[in-house]
Amino acid sequence: MTDLIRVSEAAKIAGVAPITIRRRIAEGQLAQYRRGTNRRNALVSRCELEKLMVPQPLEDRRSPAMAA
Repeated sequence: MTDLIRVSEAAKIAGVAPITIRRRIAEGQLAQYRRGTNRRNALVSRCELEKLMVPQPLEDRRSPAMAA
């Protein structure tokens, strides 16, 4: 079974505020799960969180004038 954790715990693991995790849920970057009938207990998959936390390669952030 998937290891589900609370939003607050996910935020601590990721080193961000809980609102950041909720934004990732709202943006569709992180799936939200609910256990039981309590709508306030949003849960996320630890595995999905870890995949989201993998560093992505940086884009070339130089301005077009500097890149030439």
